[in-house]
Amino acid sequence: MSNSTAEAVAAGDTPVDTDPAPAESESSRDDVPTDGGGNREAAKYRRQLRDAEAARDSLSERLSALQRREAERLAADHLADGTDVWRDGLDLAALLDDSGDLDPAKVAASAQAARKAHPHWAAPRPIKRNPAGRGGFKSGADSGNRRPATSWHAVLNTTSGDD
Repeated sequence: MSNSTAEAVAAGDTPVDTDPAPAESESSRDDVPTDGGGNREAAKYRRQLRDAEAARDSLSERLSALQRREAERLAADHLADGTDVWRDGLDLAALLDDSGDLDPAKVAASAQAARKAHPHWAAPRPIKRNPAGRGGFKSGADSGNRRPATSWHAVLNTTSGDD
């Protein structure tokens, strides 16, 4: 027995084994503190890593949702309901370019393919109105049966000649 161990036994303390225990792999005991500062620091970094991964996943989901809504907005130019672009199993990744941005040409092509496969999904065509029709533009060349135009003087002067 060493001298310090003998003093600890004489003082009533239990002897401390100074021989190192067989080392276990660090991967199996990540959260068990064996020394004071090293594992606390490692645990802090693991916690920061988990927080960063959660934030990354949250932002990735938000970006995907924004890209889906933008694709639906662009598809609404070709379809009555822009969400119909997803009904045939189209994946968002098929509409992205090499840098991960939404490609409007791919969205338009996919919407047109969906419209071709399902003609009843097509957006209604805008009604073209004839501007020369009722209430529209009229030619200045009339047949002559118009009433004479009322002047501002006649409208504002209520005392002249209508009694």
